[in-house]
Amino acid sequence: MNPSFNKVTKGLFLACGISCAYMPSAIAEEAVATDKIEKITVTSTKRTQTIQEIPMAVSAMSGEQLDNMAVNDMGDLAETIPNFFIGDGIVSTNVNMRGMGSGGDRSFEQSVGMFIDNVYQPRSRQYRSPFFDAQRVEIMRGPQAVLFGLNSTAGAVSVVTAKTNPGDEFFADITAEYETEYEGQMTSLVTGGSIGDSVGVRLAAKQSSSDSFIENDMTGMGGGVTTTENDDTLVRLSLVWEATDNLSFNAKVESIEFDAEGMSAQIFNTDDSPISDGSLDYTNSYDASLLGAHRLLDYDKPGLFQESDSVVLGFDYDFGGHTLTGTAGYTDMNYDFVIDFDTTGFAIADAAVTEEYEQTSFELRLTSPMSDTFNYIVGMYYQDSELFNRQPTILNLGIYGFAGLADASDSKFTVDAETTSVFASATWNVNDNLRVIGGGRYVTEDKELTRNDDDCFMFLVDGAVDLGPGAALCATFYGQGDINRDRTSDNFMPELVVQYDLTDDMMIYGKGSQSIKSGGFASSTSVLPEALEYDDETATTVEFGLRTSLADDRGQLFVTAFSTKYDDLQVNSFIDGPDGLPQSAIRNAAEATNQGIEIETRWALGEYFDLSASVAFLDATYDSFEEGVCAPSSPEAGAGQAVCDQSDQDLAYAPETSGTVTLDFNYPMFSEINFVAGVTASYTGDHFTDSVNDELGVQDAYTKVNARLGFEAADQKWSVAVIGRNITDETTLNVNQFALGNYIGYVAAPRTVTIQGTYHFGE
Repeated sequence: MNPSFNKVTKGLFLACGISCAYMPSAIAEEAVATDKIEKITVTSTKRTQTIQEIPMAVSAMSGEQLDNMAVNDMGDLAETIPNFFIGDGIVSTNVNMRGMGSGGDRSFEQSVGMFIDNVYQPRSRQYRSPFFDAQRVEIMRGPQAVLFGLNSTAGAVSVVTAKTNPGDEFFADITAEYETEYEGQMTSLVTGGSIGDSVGVRLAAKQSSSDSFIENDMTGMGGGVTTTENDDTLVRLSLVWEATDNLSFNAKVESIEFDAEGMSAQIFNTDDSPISDGSLDYTNSYDASLLGAHRLLDYDKPGLFQESDSVVLGFDYDFGGHTLTGTAGYTDMNYDFVIDFDTTGFAIADAAVTEEYEQTSFELRLTSPMSDTFNYIVGMYYQDSELFNRQPTILNLGIYGFAGLADASDSKFTVDAETTSVFASATWNVNDNLRVIGGGRYVTEDKELTRNDDDCFMFLVDGAVDLGPGAALCATFYGQGDINRDRTSDNFMPELVVQYDLTDDMMIYGKGSQSIKSGGFASSTSVLPEALEYDDETATTVEFGLRTSLADDRGQLFVTAFSTKYDDLQVNSFIDGPDGLPQSAIRNAAEATNQGIEIETRWALGEYFDLSASVAFLDATYDSFEEGVCAPSSPEAGAGQAVCDQSDQDLAYAPETSGTVTLDFNYPMFSEINFVAGVTASYTGDHFTDSVNDELGVQDAYTKVNARLGFEAADQKWSVAVIGRNITDETTLNVNQFALGNYIGYVAAPRTVTIQGTYHFGE
C-alpha cells in the first residue's frame, strides 16, 4: 500500500516526535525552575521503576488521564498508542501490536497478553471496563518472555486497579456523565478508608447505559426505525491488610455484567440495494426471526450478553530485604454473541457464538533487594483452565430449494489446559554505568480437546424433525462425530539485555529475546481431522533503545528500533482435501517480520502547558505465505481460485506510519478554581482490516481528535468538564469480514460529546 499522508499532519508528528527532542533552549529557560515533567513509575519489570530506567518499549497512562479523556475500553486506549490496534469482530476481539495479532479463530489465545492486577486474561472478551478506577495502565510493545510467560509474542498490557491502603482517610468520589449524541448515562461511586490501623478497604461501582451508534432500519420488528441499547454494570471490592510490619495481604472481588442489544455490523462495498447502499453509515438492517426457532438459544434478538466474576488474593512478605510475592486468581466468564449472520432484513441465516471460560492461576515470585552488584527475580506459575465454545447456526434452506430450517454446524468443543512454568531474571551491575540482564522461562503446557460436530439436523418451522433430503445435506458437511485429542508442548524462552548509562540522564540498551505463542486445536467445523491441531508460534526479536531526560528534567525523549521474526505463524491457510480440492484450516504456514522505529517525547512547556507526542514507523510483511486465502475481490478469486501466495504482502492492521500529539493546559483562573483543557490528535496510516488483504477492506489514512474543556477546584474537591471524542466525526472501519457473499464491516464509534462531573468527599 502507498499511504495517503496529509502533509500538515506528517509535519506535525515528525516535528513533535523528533524535533521536540532538540527544542531550543530558550523555551526551557522560560520555564519556572520547578516545572519538571512528572516521573512515571511502572512495574513492567516486576519492580517499581521509572519508565526512563526500563530497557523495554513501554508506555503508561495514569488513572486520572484515563478518566479525563473518558477512556472506557481497550479500543479507546488503542487510539492514543501508535502501533496498537483493537477492534471487535464476529467471533473475537482483534488485538494487534506492531501489526501482529491472533486473527479471528475462536480457539486462539491472544498474541497481546492482557494482565489485570498481575492475573493473566487470555480470552479477548474477558476484560470489560478494565480501566474503571484504575491506578495506571502499562503498554509493553514487542514480544515479552521471561516475566510474562506464554502468549505475549506481540506485546502485553498490564492494568493496575486502585487500592486504599491502611492509614488512608475515608473518602468518596461520585461521578456522573451524560453523553449527548446517544443519550448515554454513567454514574459511579468510589469510596474507601481505613478500618483501624491495619486494614484499608475500597468499593468501586458503576452503571452505564446508552443507545448504540448503529441504527437498525428494519421496519418489520415492531414497526418503524429501531435502535439498540448498551448496559454495563461493574462492582469491585478490594482490601489491603497489613498483618505485620513485614507481611501484607490483598484481596479483590469483582463482578461485571455487559449487555449490548442489536448488531454492530453492516454490509458495505455493495451496489445500491434494498438492504444496503454500500456505505459505512452506522445503519443496518437485521431480522432475527430465525433465532426463536433454535432449540438451544435463549435469546430472540441479536447482541452481546456477557457476565464475568473474578477473585484475586495476594500477599507480600519481606525478609532480610527480600520480598516473597504470591498472587492467586480465579475467573469465571461467559458470553453469548448472537447475530443475524447475513446482516439483512431477510430470514437467511442467524448464528451465535457461546463461550464459557473458567480459570484458576497462581504465581509465586521472590525478588532480591537492590544491590550494587547482583539482583534477581525467580518464580513459578501455574494455570488451570477450561474453555467451552460453540457456534450454532440456523440456515433457511429455502435458498437451496429445501423446505424448513437446518440447525447447521452446531459444533461444540471443550479445551482443558494446564500450564506450569518456572522463570528467573538476574541483573549484573558490571560497573556504575554498565548492566547485563539475563533470564529465561521454561514452560510446559498440556491441552486436551473434546469436540462434537455430529449435531446437524433438519427441522421444520414448527419444530418437527425432517429426515428427508435436508438431513443428507447436513451429513455431507457436518458428520465428524466425537473427537478427542491431547497435546503437550515444552518451551524455553530466553532473554538478554545490555544496558549502558552514557550520562546521568541518558541510557541506551540492546535486547534479544524469544517468545512463544501457544499451539492448540482449530475450531472450524469442516476441517479435516488430520488438520485439527496447530503448533506453537515463535517470535525472535532484537531491540535497541535510547532513554534520556532533557533540559533539567523538563523534557524526555525515548527512541526504540526493533526487528522481530515470526516463525510457524498460526494462520488460516489451505490443505488438500480428500477430493484433491483445497480446504481451509488453521496451520503454522507462514513466516513474517515486523520492524520499525518508535519515538516518544514529553515536555513541560512553562508553568501551565504539558506536551507529549509519539510517532511510529512500521514495516510488517509476510516473508513466506504461499498457501494464503485469496481476497474475495482479487482476480484469482473471481477466476474460482481459492489459494493465493501472500508472500511479501503487508500484514493486517499495520499502518506504515501512526502517531499521537497531546497538549494539556491547567491554569489557575481564580484563587480556588483552575481552568483545564486538553486536546489529542491521533493519526493512523492506511491499512488492511482483514487477514486476506482485500483491497475493498482497506481503511484509508485518518486523523481523530479528542478534546476536553472544564473547571476544577484547586483543592481537587470537584470538577466539571465537557469531553469530545472523535470530534471531527471520522468514520473508520475496524474489522472487515466476508460472509454469505457480502462484505460485513465493524466500525469504530462516531463523534461523542460527554458532560462529566465529579465530587470528592473527604480530605
